[in-house]
Amino acid sequence: MEKKRNPRVVSKGSSMNLEIGKTYKIDPSYKKSIEEIEIFYDGDKRYLSVNTLWRWGTYIITPKSEEEIEWLNTGLTEGGLCVTDFEEWELDNTLDGVSVELSFSGDGWESEEQKEAIEEDYFENWDLESHNFLPEDIEIYIHEPITIEEWQGYGV
Repeated sequence: MEKKRNPRVVSKGSSMNLEIGKTYKIDPSYKKSIEEIEIFYDGDKRYLSVNTLWRWGTYIITPKSEEEIEWLNTGLTEGGLCVTDFEEWELDNTLDGVSVELSFSGDGWESEEQKEAIEEDYFENWDLESHNFLPEDIEIYIHEPITIEEWQGYGV
């Protein structure tokens, strides 16, 4: 018995007639290719980034322009997509954070010991707020080709 291909699912290297305003489910084609960078700021001079590599994940994207359609097509054919560049996107799920790294930038860091204390608090208690760091921005990248499926919504 021949397996029928779902015409609404398009894999890497393929093409699909993508439309502005239509909603799509986006997945990476390969594991360990989603990078999430959360940027925190202390309101003064110091920045802290939490970089997480996810094994798998799914995003829901509704392109709002021809440029966003082009980004999706490039993600399909060549790979590489910045999810957070889209005007309308949402996280559906991520699975199995395989690595988490903190990086420090900006001025005003007193010592390596200060950075180590913040890093320890983060990994033990997921706490940055007690060090006056609040979320500033987030960037999400899929570094490999993507799979696109028309999104009908939850439970459909």
